[in-house]
Formats: sequence, structure tokens, C-alpha cells
Amino acid sequence: MEGLANEVDTRLVQAGFDSENRAFRAHLTLARTKETRLENSLVKSAEPMKETDFGSFVADRFYLYQSTLRPGGSLYTRLKEYVL
Repeated sequence: MEGLANEVDTRLVQAGFDSENRAFRAHLTLARTKETRLENSLVKSAEPMKETDFGSFVADRFYLYQSTLRPGGSLYTRLKEYVL
């Protein structure tokens, strides 16, 4: 995964974007909130899963999405598919 992240960063720099200075950390966004009350609840509910082994998989493709924040929630638009 880190190699893929480096390749994406390199190509984005070539396209005129700033390089990412933070270390790569693979992640999956499960929830996003602006409300502290809800955020604290989500963190507490996820705590029992901290040591859970969710297994592994081999990815043969990934998709680039654009996230547009709207008052009613985010709108995600698939921009491109990348076959590995």
C-alpha cells in the first residue's frame, strides 16, 4: 500500500499539487461528524473492536473519488478506476 501511496503522490506532484508531508497511513473512513457528542459516541462504540483481526485481502483495483461537502452530507463522485 505504501508503494501505491508514493506513486499517487509522485503523480500528483507532477500535476502541480504539493507533496504530502505526512507519513502514509492506510485507512477507511467509516464515519465523519461535526458534532462532538456523536463523535465521542462513535469512538466509544469502536473501542471493543480495537484488537479485532479483520483479515486481509488482495486489491486488484482502486477508485479515485471526489468528495463534495454539502449541508445534507457528502456527495461522492467516482472519477476514475485504476486497475493494478
